[in-house]
Amino acid sequence: TPNIPPIKKALEMKNEKKGVFTLRSINDALEIKEYIKGNNAQKAVIIGGGLLGLELANQIKNCNLDTTVVEFFPRLLPRQLDTECGTMLKEEVESRGINVVLDATTEEILGSKSVTGIKLKRGRIIDAEIILIQAGIRPTIDLAKNANLATNRGIVVNEYLETSEKDIFAAGDCIEFKDQIFGIIPACMEQSKIVAASVLGSKKVLYQGTTPKNTLKIVGLELTSIGIIDPLKEEAGGWEILKRADKKDCCYQKLVLKDNKLKGAILFGETDIMSFVYKKMEQDVDKQELRKLLKMYFYRCSNCNAEYDEFIKDKSFNDLQDDWKCKCGAPKNQFKKTLKKGNNL
Repeated sequence: TPNIPPIKKALEMKNEKKGVFTLRSINDALEIKEYIKGNNAQKAVIIGGGLLGLELANQIKNCNLDTTVVEFFPRLLPRQLDTECGTMLKEEVESRGINVVLDATTEEILGSKSVTGIKLKRGRIIDAEIILIQAGIRPTIDLAKNANLATNRGIVVNEYLETSEKDIFAAGDCIEFKDQIFGIIPACMEQSKIVAASVLGSKKVLYQGTTPKNTLKIVGLELTSIGIIDPLKEEAGGWEILKRADKKDCCYQKLVLKDNKLKGAILFGETDIMSFVYKKMEQDVDKQELRKLLKMYFYRCSNCNAEYDEFIKDKSFNDLQDDWKCKCGAPKNQFKKTLKKGNNL
């Protein structure tokens, strides 16, 4: 079921059809469309800057409403993107006329007969005639609770996807494995195979969790996010990040390696290496091959032969300021692109 955060009057206004909606079905979509038309709504607020929240914001904006996305976390798509790519996405969303408010907690839905806006925790008020809440899902676990099965946020299962009661199994969005709820289709498919094996008495395959994997379009831009995308959050060291960011063309490609194995990736705006990433996950990779795939080059100064290596720099060469100069004083236009390594700047 749709998750309704603990926002004052949110559930009340939704149940009384006063302008607060969630979107999970075609009937929800028809109700939203009818409400906008019937109440001549001009401004909309979407609470939640995740995958569905952003796509909904894009659709609402296309209906010619002044649209604002309010996100609890400090960046959009916090589960799929790192800070740099999240910033790039925010700028792209805002360029399409959608307002974005980050690091914001919605405290109250305003209005009596119908919504008039929201109030944020810090006191800011955002006017709106319709509020759309896209804050994830909440597992439906009433049946499990009534059966006295162990539950937390979801139905607690072990590595065989067996509940706290012997020979009772669970799979899908409703389960919780090692304090995590997955809520993605690949997880459901993987879990179904393990449940089938367990029910048939073959407990040789253990569930170890599902690698997060998303490939979709966000406000018309391609996005693939898979595996570990922010190794700074991981306890052990030894991580290596290969990254190409082209803000001018709204393209961001990041590969995360550990011990020369591909552990995760973000591909935003340009996903032509997606098949390679899917194929090579958890496998050894060749860094020269990665350099070619990511189109990361050495730029050699024609004056002193020093090189700018995009592989280890924070910025691509094209993103450097126009007045940037080599240590010898040569301007950018005196650098030539090459794949061969020499002396780094």
